[in-house]
Amino acid sequence: IKLGEMDGFLQTVMFTLFANQFEEEEENLLLTMFRTVLREEFKEARSIADALRSNTPLTRMMNTYTRRSPGQQYLKTALTTFLTKLTKTEECLEVNPVKVFDQWVIDLEAGQGKAYSGERKPLPEAAAAMPEIQAIIKPRMDKLLSIASELVDTLVESLQAVPYGIRWICRMTKQLCQERWPDATHAQVCTVVGGFFVLRYVNPAVATPSAYMIVDAKLSNNVRRNLTLIAKIQQNLANGIQFGDKEFYMAPLNKIFEICLPKLNAFLDKLTEVDDLEVHSSLDQYIALTKLTDQTISTTQNEIAFIHSLLVQHKDSVITEPGDEVDNILKNLPVAPQQVPRKDNAAIELKLVSSKIRSAGPDSTLNKMKPE
Repeated sequence: IKLGEMDGFLQTVMFTLFANQFEEEEENLLLTMFRTVLREEFKEARSIADALRSNTPLTRMMNTYTRRSPGQQYLKTALTTFLTKLTKTEECLEVNPVKVFDQWVIDLEAGQGKAYSGERKPLPEAAAAMPEIQAIIKPRMDKLLSIASELVDTLVESLQAVPYGIRWICRMTKQLCQERWPDATHAQVCTVVGGFFVLRYVNPAVATPSAYMIVDAKLSNNVRRNLTLIAKIQQNLANGIQFGDKEFYMAPLNKIFEICLPKLNAFLDKLTEVDDLEVHSSLDQYIALTKLTDQTISTTQNEIAFIHSLLVQHKDSVITEPGDEVDNILKNLPVAPQQVPRKDNAAIELKLVSSKIRSAGPDSTLNKMKPE
């Protein structure tokens, strides 16, 4: 399936077919699909360092899943206080010595009323060695370390607010890592779990809180740069990769590993400590089967046509055995209908009937149950 088609498919599945994010039965079906795709993804991964790193259908599924309502609500609950405080300050925390030097020259010339007579385009190493630049950068490094540490503490304190589905994906990721690479270290497994939770879920909200409606104010250039730096520190921490020669000036921030890595990895471990899907969903599925009210899906004509076209296109992969439900549908409807213009794209309500209830006999317990 092409990436463009994948985005449309995920949008339809997660926001139409399984749109009720607070309905346990729908969420369990969606997570069951995740389990299948996760297992296939880990079979194909060459090394633990490559797991969940590239832009694949699975990682796109993960990104789309976190945008559902429970996932977005968690980000607001966990990060609003932290990000509101951070975005209200205009303090510049830039630590790139070249950028700090350029601003220092501007301020110096404005204060003295004359042009700076020294080298105006120093190499990064030369700028970093200047006492004046070091005096500016040192307190900024301390402040960045403090903020980055506060973010880790914020995540640790938010553990109980993380939605079950997010935690279950973390659990499955850890389990599959340990099955696929039994000799992997605890730190390596944590980088894969953190690759999902921190890098694909939390970090985008830290870097662009306005896009997640966590803060309303228009952010200045200084604030946006500060957020980028914090997200960058968090990225390296979650990846377990210290700043090196490429960004030598960031090396003092490697102190964050000593300060926060044990706390972060302990948090990632606790994220995975949830019931497996079958245990978690057993009671909810029983309750769902005994509901006598009709369940429906709200969709559109074009969404149905789109899913139909994908089934036709990939029927050899989708049909598990001749005569299964998908095979029978496609035999009766072998050609998908054409998409219609937006103005003609009618809304459609589809009534759902559970296959478990449908297959229950007339004397079954489920069919004898009456509402109180």
